[in-house]
Amino acid sequence: MESSKQAIEAKPKKRMNPEMKEANEIVRKQLVQKVKNRDESAFINQQKDWTSKEHFSIPEDILKGINDELGFKRPSNIQAAAIPLILKKDEKGNYEHLIIQSNFGSGKTGAYTIGSLLRIDSSIKKIQVIVLGYQREIINQISEMFINATLFSEITVKNCVDDVFRKPSEHILITTLGKLNSYVTGRNKVDLSALKIVVIDFARLFFDQIKSEAELNGILDAIKKLGHQVQFIVLSDTYNEQVQYKLANLIEEANQISQENSQLQLTNIINYEYKCEPRGKIDFIKQVFDTISMTQTIIFINTLDFAETVFNILKHDGYKVAILFSKMSKEERDEIMIKFRERRVNVLITTNIQVEGIYIPNIGMVINFDVPKLRVQGKFKPDYENFLQRIVHAGRFGKTGIALTLYDNENDELIFQKIITHYEMDKMVQKLDSPRKLKDLLEELIIA
Repeated sequence: MESSKQAIEAKPKKRMNPEMKEANEIVRKQLVQKVKNRDESAFINQQKDWTSKEHFSIPEDILKGINDELGFKRPSNIQAAAIPLILKKDEKGNYEHLIIQSNFGSGKTGAYTIGSLLRIDSSIKKIQVIVLGYQREIINQISEMFINATLFSEITVKNCVDDVFRKPSEHILITTLGKLNSYVTGRNKVDLSALKIVVIDFARLFFDQIKSEAELNGILDAIKKLGHQVQFIVLSDTYNEQVQYKLANLIEEANQISQENSQLQLTNIINYEYKCEPRGKIDFIKQVFDTISMTQTIIFINTLDFAETVFNILKHDGYKVAILFSKMSKEERDEIMIKFRERRVNVLITTNIQVEGIYIPNIGMVINFDVPKLRVQGKFKPDYENFLQRIVHAGRFGKTGIALTLYDNENDELIFQKIITHYEMDKMVQKLDSPRKLKDLLEELIIA
């Protein structure tokens, strides 16, 4: 991984009209030109620890939270690169914006958590950092990290995912766009006079799910009226053209940490592919679970209807499975996640977005029941982004895991090969002989 000031290259998920495409290209070139004017920022030697004054100056109370509660003994590569950039000022004394592209599980959340904490003045009892997430599970995770990091300090944290009634005044506010909009534009407005940082995490999903541009514009207008500079930190695994366009209108110039496609490879995940008999995927899945019954597994299926079909069949046949989908109540979702984390169920069936970005420990295997694909103008094309977002759950923080992709026809096989070629993983994906191979490999990983 390395720092780069060049454009993030990503193909759009959605087709843009010609006017937007032209505007996007103009604004993107402006952003890239400004970004190129910034100094290069190479990754810091990962052997440096948190107490190295050369790169980090962390108060003892925050350092204790990092070491004892978060368990971060040394900064990850992304943390080592990002934290100094979060603290970097331009020639006018303003803190520079930062755009980060890095894989899920690389330590991005820890990077902006620690970096933003170093900018907070705990003696000022006002909101100084706002973190925006795209769904409640993500916000809960982010809140937990901030709370743990600040456990021994006087810095306060507010998780607003379920609470819009009390006006918050904590130093750090973690919320969704809609709830923040109610705080900013509603009757009971919050005091943003001390605001220093706005973090947008999982930017690709955040911008995809914005229901009202007016909500975002209302918040941006409120920030502009503050009369002082507010630093934006934006993070995502990939940035398609839609997101680039929105960012270029949000941030005029920024430092950027990005990756090439080949750098997005998850080398700690052992990838397999298996060609099933036509309509034979469910029977094959049963063979797998009969062989490795206790392995925590996530199964990704492209459509909710078929996800429910697979869930009902496996449940009827006695397998310990659960299903997660967007229309569930928050109580139902929480209950399912608790059961899976506590191993009361071994298999979680879901669609693409439902567990994206959510940290679930002890996952041994991810199964792509369907090859990730998109329908574009009536034809199916590879869904490159979701392939990474699926398999990454098997390899959080460098842990070794298994990803298995199934297909039962030539079209899906071709789409899968395009995905592998896109990420230059042709030599990293093996053809699976039988479920027994998975059992032997998982046993080796457990022993290791």
